[in-house]
Amino acid sequence: MPHTSSGRRTLRRTVGAVSVFTLLGLGSTPALAEEAGPDLAVWRITEPTGVKPGTSFDVPVTLSNRGTEASDGVWVSLSMSHGLRSAPKYSNCLYYDVSSIDEGEPWSGVHCKFDQVVKAGTNYALGEPLTVDALNNALYETVGVALSVYNPSNSDWEGPQVPGTGPELKLVEQLDSTYTGEVNDRDSRTSMQVSVANTADFGVEAPRVRARAGETVAVDLKFANGGPAWVRREANVGRVDVRFPAGTTVVSAPGSCASDKPLHYTCGPSDYWVAEDGGWSYKFRAKVDKFVAGAKGKVSLVGAPWPFDKNAANDTAQIVFENSADTTTGGGSGTATGGSGGSSSSGGASSGGSGSTGGSGSPSTGGSDASSSSTSTGGTGTSATGGTGSTSTGGTGESSATGGNLASTGSGSTLPLVAAAAAAAAAGGGIVLMMRRRRAQG
Repeated sequence: MPHTSSGRRTLRRTVGAVSVFTLLGLGSTPALAEEAGPDLAVWRITEPTGVKPGTSFDVPVTLSNRGTEASDGVWVSLSMSHGLRSAPKYSNCLYYDVSSIDEGEPWSGVHCKFDQVVKAGTNYALGEPLTVDALNNALYETVGVALSVYNPSNSDWEGPQVPGTGPELKLVEQLDSTYTGEVNDRDSRTSMQVSVANTADFGVEAPRVRARAGETVAVDLKFANGGPAWVRREANVGRVDVRFPAGTTVVSAPGSCASDKPLHYTCGPSDYWVAEDGGWSYKFRAKVDKFVAGAKGKVSLVGAPWPFDKNAANDTAQIVFENSADTTTGGGSGTATGGSGGSSSSGGASSGGSGSTGGSGSPSTGGSDASSSSTSTGGTGTSATGGTGSTSTGGTGESSATGGNLASTGSGSTLPLVAAAAAAAAAGGGIVLMMRRRRAQG
């Protein structure tokens, strides 16, 4: 959020179109020569304590005119990071949101206009502190305060401005107070950090890929934040370590991934912040040269532990290649989707039995447990009329694996159609349902 600098002394600087958080992070510049006129300065603000999601805290704002002349009015602006919000209240304040721009973090703000004379050598405070709400996704947050003698609004990135419907907020002169801010040419801005007692759950997902020897397949790996909090760049959004199993060759890798040796990649974040329930994919293509017994790949988080992440179970996941030419595997050759979606995948036509969802697969819970890590329809084994057993991808074309098991799942297994067998026996048809189940490697 750009803020036009206050007073004649600071009006000579040009401020680019950046947020107040960027402005506050700039290094100090040499002080300009003192000039006649108003010189508005905001006092330091103190970080609140004990903030939790769903609670509120006050931001008391005090300002001073340290210049030689009065200022005919002033704008006080508040900037809040993504997990904070100030509800519209005062009629002389404009409330707005800013969406993510050029991979920047979304945030919100308030511009309050005070049509009052700010006398030289005098301190003022807001008649009431501005109230800020900690949202359910709040974690590491920032609040910035800035002063301006001109309207600081910028329609290039600020969303619709909504005025408050309550009373007008006033400045109140403070007779017995001493300025506590920094005395430099940036004293029209200040900020504070707000730590909110919340958690975020980082995890990785990897698919079970079915292919034939010599086939090239798509391998979609995922980094996910199960929330409930978003995480900003200062919290060190981590990298992902990828190791493909023996017997494979990586044909192509994402531009954000670098390799130091065959089958080993380190992938950086797509953004420097991650939204609650957000994340990104790493799309590889790999050729199956041959199937090596017991070979498994692995994807894992790099940079942990994070104090906000209490669940380490989904920090790693296995990359497993299964031979689609092996028709002994029950459940057909459907694509596994036991990860974030939590929906079941179809493995082929069947007239007996119903599919199994295999677990919730929610990013916030780290996916389904080891006993139901892979989802498939149960009716893909043998039909009661003696139909085909399973479906194979066949051919030498490219197949893809979408979704995938969440990291906390191990290697899943196809569930037997116990219910279907019992129903057939009870019907007296003399049908013997025979199924063979091959346990997935690892």
